[in-house]
Amino acid sequence: MSARSPEALLRQLPLFAQLDDTSELYEVLALATPFSLEAGAVLFRQGDESDGMYVVADGEIVITARVPGDTTAMLGRVGPGGILGELALIDRGFRSATAQARVPTTGFFFSEQFFKMLRMAQRVSALKVMQPICRVISQRIRDRVADLAACAIPADAALVQIENNFGPFIERPAEWAERQRRSIDELAAVDLHVMPFFQRFDAKELHELLGCGQLLDLQRGQLLWRRGERPTYSYVVVRGAVRLSVQRGAFQEPCMVLGPGQLVGTVALIDGGPQPMDCIAREPSWIWEADVEALRAILGGTQGLSYKLFDAVVESIVDQLRRVTRAVARVAAQGRSAAADAVQTSTSTV
Repeated sequence: MSARSPEALLRQLPLFAQLDDTSELYEVLALATPFSLEAGAVLFRQGDESDGMYVVADGEIVITARVPGDTTAMLGRVGPGGILGELALIDRGFRSATAQARVPTTGFFFSEQFFKMLRMAQRVSALKVMQPICRVISQRIRDRVADLAACAIPADAALVQIENNFGPFIERPAEWAERQRRSIDELAAVDLHVMPFFQRFDAKELHELLGCGQLLDLQRGQLLWRRGERPTYSYVVVRGAVRLSVQRGAFQEPCMVLGPGQLVGTVALIDGGPQPMDCIAREPSWIWEADVEALRAILGGTQGLSYKLFDAVVESIVDQLRRVTRAVARVAAQGRSAAADAVQTSTSTV
């Protein structure tokens, strides 16, 4: 480990830049366990149980993964100030890649179990650390979507065009909001507390949250937004489902389908950037539409509602990263399969 004090090391890392007083820093530092690796040592392997997050102070970690076709893909490098395994702080699953030191590397390990204690206690320090992690995850989703859009389309690819499934996009006319709006009171007939997004809020919090938006009634195939549009609203599916997709040549490649109780538009809500995917109603749907600035104002607070909403956003962004990563892997596997078939056809005619 570097001769610098742990406090000095954490202070210089972007992840902890928002900790603005000594007490917040020491709350987080109390959870940190130093680690040190020689060049070539493995930090964790793909398939290991995820038990926490690593922050690199000095050195470099190489990230690789086994992908369909039994090959190894290089996913990236993590240097000083970088984080890896951050998904483990949110949902404890299994490592999706292998991390290995390219050079002697030092840093800190943050246990999921201890960090969860900070979150459950609604400590400001936990919120301040999670915010930049969410921005990292948001950028990774954008990168995966860009990878998906850039994938070559095999000549015989069986991709589904949106037009074939839903008819043409239904563009939003000037009177769209008035025509499609339902009374928010109609939500009283829906058991929101069984839905993933809404179930964490008590009656008072739910009333305050629902006051930030309105209820929309969408037709099958109706367009919520196109990729590249700036966010004005975020959405939660109440009934039905929406489909997020990305343009690949003349086709729309499906990325994910989100159903009742799932937050839609999470990436743009977090980072303020343009929408990374097209979004349409997969079937007749009720959608709760919330003003994005009103949600951000709640997220910027320190009351119980703020922490609960932030937890909902965190769960949503992690789920969507996993979904779009699976979509990239599926398309990459299709491309390798098509290439292998082409080689087989070529060699059989020689």
